[in-house]
Amino acid sequence: MAKQIWTSCYGRLRWIPQGVQRVVVSRTVPQWFAEGDFSFTRMMELAPSSTLLWKAKNDPAYDWRAAFLTELVQRDLGALYVSLPLLCVLLCHEKDWENCHRKIAWDVFHNRFGCVGGEWPEPIDERKTRETQTSLFG
Repeated sequence: MAKQIWTSCYGRLRWIPQGVQRVVVSRTVPQWFAEGDFSFTRMMELAPSSTLLWKAKNDPAYDWRAAFLTELVQRDLGALYVSLPLLCVLLCHEKDWENCHRKIAWDVFHNRFGCVGGEWPEPIDERKTRETQTSLFG
């Protein structure tokens, strides 16, 4: 059976059901998360290095995606994959999945080991609420 590996950001934690194991893949966590009553596993091997983060922040031309992929494939991906729960969500700060290292990690696991999942979907009731709200400005 393929593992279900999902991804999300801390701000969307309310969408994740209790049975899904939370795996932190960021170097830091929000204070409210650290102080909250959340059970989680920390997997620093799936977090970008501090050097990569510094370069990405200070050099707009830096290709952080390629740099993170290089870091990631140098790690024991088989052992990391095996250590992940059958049903989990990889959590970090970045709201936009397309511009986040967790998408790269998920893509690697999906392509190499056949996991299923992706970015955790927004609940339908929240989407409907957002889509039906009228704007005050036009």
